[in-house]
Amino acid sequence: MDLSQLSDSDLMALKANDLSKMSDAGLMSLKGVQVAQPQPVNQTPEIPQWKSAIVGAGKGIVDPALAIAQYSGGKPAEFSQEVQRRMKPFQEANPMTFGAGQIGGGILTGGALMKGAGMIPSFARANPYIQGAAIGGVSGALTPTEAGTSGMEALQEIPQKAGVGILGGVGGTAVGRGIANVVAPKLSEAAQKLIGEGVNLTPGQMMGGALRKIEDKLTSVPLLGDIIDYSRTKGIEEFNKAAYKRALAPINGVMPKETGRAGVEAVKTQISGAYNTLLPKMTFVPDLPLYDSLSKLDKVVVGLPKPETKMVADNVKAIIQKHMPENGLISGGSYKAIESDLGELASNYAGSKGTDAMIGNAYKQALGQVRQALARSNPEYAEELGNINKAFANFARIRRAGSMANTQEMITPSQLANAVKAADESAGKGATATGNALMQDLTDAGVQVLPSKVPDSGTAGRNALVSALMGAGGASSYSAYPTVTALGAGLAGATALPYAPGVRNLVTTAVGKRPESAKKLADVIRELAPYLAAPAAQKSVGE
Repeated sequence: MDLSQLSDSDLMALKANDLSKMSDAGLMSLKGVQVAQPQPVNQTPEIPQWKSAIVGAGKGIVDPALAIAQYSGGKPAEFSQEVQRRMKPFQEANPMTFGAGQIGGGILTGGALMKGAGMIPSFARANPYIQGAAIGGVSGALTPTEAGTSGMEALQEIPQKAGVGILGGVGGTAVGRGIANVVAPKLSEAAQKLIGEGVNLTPGQMMGGALRKIEDKLTSVPLLGDIIDYSRTKGIEEFNKAAYKRALAPINGVMPKETGRAGVEAVKTQISGAYNTLLPKMTFVPDLPLYDSLSKLDKVVVGLPKPETKMVADNVKAIIQKHMPENGLISGGSYKAIESDLGELASNYAGSKGTDAMIGNAYKQALGQVRQALARSNPEYAEELGNINKAFANFARIRRAGSMANTQEMITPSQLANAVKAADESAGKGATATGNALMQDLTDAGVQVLPSKVPDSGTAGRNALVSALMGAGGASSYSAYPTVTALGAGLAGATALPYAPGVRNLVTTAVGKRPESAKKLADVIRELAPYLAAPAAQKSVGE
């Protein structure tokens, strides 16, 4: 008999000669039967990921209720411990999935409860950081206490938990919004509009706020200020070309390389060329609708007296008759002369006030009616003619702004905005007042984002910056700033890099031209940032 297989208790029973106290395995060993040792069995069944996620979400949902109940002590605290015990296997089996479910459940409960109960006032909803603080504070206050904590002790811990939760909520909101800005920076509508029109902006112009103020102050820094001014000047140049594009797009014109007076002249030449090419193909036949509209100019120009209405109508008819041949078909060349005569009459009243101003407006309206009659006379060319007229209407505003610029090389957004307003012939400038005047969408954005005057081109500063970028000591010899050290020049060059030629376009593309899907994702992250912060704050309090 091999006694080595007996346990200590069996040996003690055998020594005492009391076989009734021996185990079954020991008795079998005494009879010479070998008992197989039991193999360890994994007692923890495999738990699917989806079950852990569901249980985790349930924990996130019930935790606030359990915390409130636990503050009263007694059975609710015991019930909370039992719930935690039953959920523990699901958490241990799939901790990541369980945690994700818990956060989702916490957001669902905390956010919905607080919004539904009106616990977040309107001013907090407008500020994500206040919202994050509110949600974090409440979530922290509702964090379950440790087992065995009395109701009074739990109540005493509320202020500390709420304070930590507020800090976590604010910090989590900041982190969430920071992530959103990496995914797709939040730009103003004006900045987005200009970028869409082909205007490359500086970082400060794109982001606005504090960054814009810092950038404004940096313009006074030697070298660095020159390169920032250069970038802003390029933005004005691209704004001018965006205006040119508005005028040339209807006729599929070619964008001129020049800006300033040369650019305005290039736009005018293309539009006039398109018109002069089309006119010989058309004839003009004055029809009844034209004469009827001329007799009702006082309905269009509100306040125009009847005698002046008749005078304008008679003069327009006389000009038409003057250029009409015997067959009644006015050629394109003769029609152009009619337009020229009417335009000259209207210009005679430029700058007038009162009734004279209304007379000048009446001649402009009459010219518009004559152009509509030309389109009716040539239906096969009506679309092409309409596009040319659109091009002329946009160019008229550019031309007016160019006259305001005097000797300046380029038009500023404010000058073009004033031209747009001046060309608005609606009653009381109503189109401008409502933001619907022609080209106003472009000028409004330009006025909000771009400088009110054309900055210095910064040629000297650019040359010095190039030297700084090529060699740290290159800019130190720049005679205007002899105290600039090699290190200072290098730092200036690094800071100015986003504004440098060739780089500024890449920066605008990287920041302002993200895919629409990225913008939507960033908006979702910003919206959820205060709620995502709440579970994190709650967890930090618990730890």
